[in-house]
This record gives sequence, C-alpha cells and structure tokens, in this order.
Amino acid sequence: MRKALSLMLSLLCAGAFTAASVMAEEAADGGKAAMGKPAAETKAAPMMKKGKMTSMKGEITEVDAAGNNVKVKEKDKEVTINVTDKTMITAGKTKRSLADLKAGDKVVAKFTDEDGKMVARSIRVATAGKGGKKAAAPKAEAPKVEAPKAEAPK
Repeated sequence: MRKALSLMLSLLCAGAFTAASVMAEEAADGGKAAMGKPAAETKAAPMMKKGKMTSMKGEITEVDAAGNNVKVKEKDKEVTINVTDKTMITAGKTKRSLADLKAGDKVVAKFTDEDGKMVARSIRVATAGKGGKKAAAPKAEAPKVEAPKAEAPK
C-alpha cells in the first residue's frame, strides 16, 4: 500500500513539473509553438508593439521643446518620445513639465507606439535620496572642549 501511494505521488509530481515546463515554454513564445508553428519562427517580437505600453529606464540625451520630444538613451538604444499634454511628468511627488526636463536627467519613461510614433504616457525623473528628498549634508560636530583639570589640594 505504501509503495503504491509513493508511486502515485511521484507520478503526480512529475506530471505537475512537466505541465509547468510546457506552460512556461508557451508563455515564452507567446503560445505560437502550440498553434503549430515551429519554435524557430516564434522568436521574440520587436521591443515595441503597436498600442502596447513599453517602459524604458535611461538618460535624456536631448529635449526638443518646440517639437514636444525627448530622446532617451538606454544602454545601446536611443528612442525619440513624443510628449503630449496627457503625459504625466514627475520628479518624486512633484509634477513637472517638459520645460523642466534637461539632458542628463535619469528617467523612467512609459510610452506606446501610435502609428509609428512613440507617445509618452509618463516620465518619472530620478531624484536624489529617498522619497524625492535630497540627502542631508552631514552635520558638523562642535569642537570638543575639555574642562580644566582640577589641581589636587596642597
């Protein structure tokens, strides 16, 4: 009885492991391999799909206020993102505008592809310190003053 129960438990675990592996593989290729397409044809799609929200963490390299665009560089790729009146620009908890952005700012930009144009939904500017507050400068210590030594009575 014990051997049969142990065998059934082992088979159940093996089946669960196999199912999890198959589901992970399908998720990795978008389920296309399961639809009869070979895995070789289901390589990763381009970074930006139309209408899909994309997030990019990088540095602003250029701000074009006249064209309402910012260029953000992440490692080896640079993307021009259009800023609209609906774009939420923040630094910490403070709302900002396109005019507040400058080259060199570290940002996280979320945008969608709309007819070949990357349109920003939000741009979050990195701030120094935690919670958007700048780190406090170390306090200067007051010099230590020693009390005069009392002389022993004579």
